[in-house]
Amino acid sequence: MILQVDAVTVRFGGLVACDAATFAVEEGEILGLIGPNGAGKTTLFNAINGVHRPRSGRIVFRREEITGLRPFQVARRGVARAYQVVRPLNDLSVIANVTVGACFGRENLSLRAARTVAEEVLASLGLADKAEVAAGKLNVAQKKRLELGRALAARPALLLADEVLAGLNPQEVSAMLAVFRSLRHHDRAPHARGHERVRPRGRAGLREEDRRRLAAGGVERSQGRRGVSGRPQGRAALPRGGHMTAGPAAALAVRDLESGYGEVQILWGASLDLAAGKLTTLLGSNGAGKTTLLRTVMGALPAWRGGVLFDGRDVTKLSPHEKAQLGLVLVPEGRQLFSTMTILENLEMGATPTHARATMRETVDQVFALFPRLGERRTQLAGTLSGGEQQMLAIARGLMAKPRILMFDEPSLGLSPIFTLNLFEIIRKLKGEGITMLLVEQNVQLSLAVSDDAYVLEHGKVSLQGTAKQVREMPEVRRAYLGL
Repeated sequence: MILQVDAVTVRFGGLVACDAATFAVEEGEILGLIGPNGAGKTTLFNAINGVHRPRSGRIVFRREEITGLRPFQVARRGVARAYQVVRPLNDLSVIANVTVGACFGRENLSLRAARTVAEEVLASLGLADKAEVAAGKLNVAQKKRLELGRALAARPALLLADEVLAGLNPQEVSAMLAVFRSLRHHDRAPHARGHERVRPRGRAGLREEDRRRLAAGGVERSQGRRGVSGRPQGRAALPRGGHMTAGPAAALAVRDLESGYGEVQILWGASLDLAAGKLTTLLGSNGAGKTTLLRTVMGALPAWRGGVLFDGRDVTKLSPHEKAQLGLVLVPEGRQLFSTMTILENLEMGATPTHARATMRETVDQVFALFPRLGERRTQLAGTLSGGEQQMLAIARGLMAKPRILMFDEPSLGLSPIFTLNLFEIIRKLKGEGITMLLVEQNVQLSLAVSDDAYVLEHGKVSLQGTAKQVREMPEVRRAYLGL
């Protein structure tokens, strides 16, 4: 037996997150820990690897009690963890991130030896060609593999993998599961034999010919097309009062938008219209440029060329807070909450626009009506919420700004199936209230079911568009995104 969890209880004030949890893990076993959002899965992981100290109970790893040890002490004993919300060292290269994992693993490697291990790990995960790329420039699927790589580089005997499949499309899910299956049968470094705990959120539903097609033209190929843009220094977006025009019913219009990170171009002339009061879904594989488009529209990234029209006004060069003042709001991927502040304080931080401040108390009541669980726990610290509850809070904070246009970036990421259904029911209600919305979401079935219009983004450009019903019936969408 490699791990014994015996009657572990974790409390946050009066809230019991884990109640006498008990289970055992055998050597070489892959054990799935399943439960709805808020059940205490991540909290239990936090107790095992030393983030939270249990109120009672024992945790025994390889016949040694590790209850209450600090995370670095647990890691030195051979327990590594891949986290639900990936937070790489964005300014460091991919190989530097993995080398850090190797340095702080159970073997206390030298820097040179740790880098050798990191090279082996990157090769095994298909990231060798990204070794010198800054981690912040990876797409979601690549960051997930990087997160796993940092853990594997520690040469663990026990690997805790928290929601490693969240946010991945069916092809990527299939590839990640293949990695986990290989770990049990790999008895040489860096894949030490041990335990892999997986909490799956999807299944590989693509046919073999579609996997080949996506492999040739999907995520990895799109990364290859991203190169140095060759744009001249100082190239700016179209000036206000330029030649951009929006459709007569468009609340928001994106015109020939080009953007990226540093000298790496991601968007290559993307255009779309959001009809007033309608819900529009933006589909695309990981790496297609969806998040980059949202960040550029919001002003978090500068537009290199093209522009953004809000009610016919060119707002391309406005800052994010100026756009929020107009009523344009983004619910970002990864939640980005104030973890040491309460639920109520996080909501108050969302009501920064002048028009939202005037009705903040009424809006709080409306938000708690949509999310009763948040109302029940309004004084609880955001950092102690479950993943699903944190996602609720991120959406609720966006609503506090009283948006006219609300953009979502992967809102169901890390949510259980039941929470996901509840989330889409809330999105349906918001649409009924007349809020214009743009949704980026990997759950294509549910997204198209609630949307009015849809666009497909490939290689930084819109390749398909139409009503949600029309896009859902397109053969290429059915094959690549619906597995039909």
